[in-house]
Amino acid sequence: MSISKRNRKDISKAFKLSGLTISSDAVVGVWRQLRHEEDLQTSLQVIIGGIKTYLKQNQVKGSVIDSDVVEKVVAELTSDETDVVHDSLQLISAFDHANLCYKREKKEFYIAPRAGAAVNGVAKDKIEMYRSRLALIHQRLLRQKIFHAPLNVVSSRSEDSYIKLCPVESLIGTTGVQRVLGMLFKHHDKLYLEDYNSRIELLINEDTIVHEGIYTETCAVLVEGTYADGSFVVGTLGMPPSETRAETLPVLGHVSMMGLHFNSESYANMLRVETQESPAPLVVLSDVHLDRAEVLDKLRRMFHGLSALKPSVIVFIGNFSAQPFGNSYADRALYQKGFDALADILVGYPELCKTSQFVFIPGPNDPGSVNALPRVPIPTVFAKKLRNRVQHIHFGTNPSRLRYFTQEFVFFRENLVSKLRRHQIVEPTMEHDTLEVTVQLAKTILDQGHLCPLPLSARPVYWAFDHALRLYPQPTTVFLADQYDQYLKRYKDTDVCNPGSFSTDFSFIVYWPGSQKTDFSRID
Repeated sequence: MSISKRNRKDISKAFKLSGLTISSDAVVGVWRQLRHEEDLQTSLQVIIGGIKTYLKQNQVKGSVIDSDVVEKVVAELTSDETDVVHDSLQLISAFDHANLCYKREKKEFYIAPRAGAAVNGVAKDKIEMYRSRLALIHQRLLRQKIFHAPLNVVSSRSEDSYIKLCPVESLIGTTGVQRVLGMLFKHHDKLYLEDYNSRIELLINEDTIVHEGIYTETCAVLVEGTYADGSFVVGTLGMPPSETRAETLPVLGHVSMMGLHFNSESYANMLRVETQESPAPLVVLSDVHLDRAEVLDKLRRMFHGLSALKPSVIVFIGNFSAQPFGNSYADRALYQKGFDALADILVGYPELCKTSQFVFIPGPNDPGSVNALPRVPIPTVFAKKLRNRVQHIHFGTNPSRLRYFTQEFVFFRENLVSKLRRHQIVEPTMEHDTLEVTVQLAKTILDQGHLCPLPLSARPVYWAFDHALRLYPQPTTVFLADQYDQYLKRYKDTDVCNPGSFSTDFSFIVYWPGSQKTDFSRID
């Protein structure tokens, strides 16, 4: 049924009265939906309201509505539980992850435009990388009650009951104890604290109290001390406390990340469906050396056991070879042979191949780009046979994110425990050094809101894509694949776990999204 001139005019007029201009093709798209409705005017206003929300959530500039916008809004408005379940699983590349930023002047979140074609970025990206990290931590602190100043003089709270942060540039000439937020840097063996506009030397002595954490260069810290002769004498130094995912999401406003509008009706609907589902588990294993016959044999036994379990996703994390990848023809042939062998094993389990998604995340010794983060996926040329014989094969970046309904999982391959401890520049004082290293690791990355809080000299990062390493809002679970024993630590309602090294002791993790429970497993 074609649209009449009158209906076309009525739709265009309704949009104009709402401050919007709709294209001719978009009018037809709106009519396709309206002609099935009994109350045309009410349905039209619902569509216009949905389009306004979409424009605000996605920060779309301009008022001309095209057919693509109409199609997306109508699809969301008419989605049912079947659609929600179908869209429940999404793998997000590090290079597609939204760059969440905070504008201090307006006190609002926004998604920064995508970086240009140059992966390496430009000089300003390096500066913005640190400023954005600090800004997100800064706003997080200021929303905590202890950092709220009394609103008026008759308030029951005294000035001593809250913490007032002092910018570094305002320390000159101050007396008494001051509190400062900044990032740690070293220069000529001296320790400095830097914020947005200035820096000052830190003096740590035997009276300084350093709280739990692994402190490296570029870590954001809260420092309490006094100003003296151009330096800041540190009384107490600690990590800026993080907040839970549940505390963060409501304050993000209309920001959209990972395909979710956190304060929208569609998010509430997805959360409702999620609680009604009985989800299949995720399986995560790391250091899967496909060039070793023993590893292939253990994989065969693992797949046999998983066939009955029917996991939704099996995540393989590198390295996928016992030896670092070289540039010779023999190296390439041996590497491809490992994936070919995996394909031969998987075809023996057709039900598993039918029901499960297979994700491969590169390790530091796998082929691809230079060893900078985030790492690009393993070239698909090595997995032609695997792709041809097995469905649902995905090659992800390092790190990668997986959204399951409203839950967010982060997968990262890095030997973090050893690297952070090797580059530690400030150690906790004895009375605060009682936590085991994996607990301190979990606390450090979540308090920092970053997967790899190391200086660029220790771990190169593409400046323009540093946001892909951020952990804000905190994910549901972080899978840190490390050459370290299996562990599971919970901090601020986020689980941080290591699946272990499959090539060493054939250990792996089975994770249940419904109960958010982690089971440690091993092939004997």
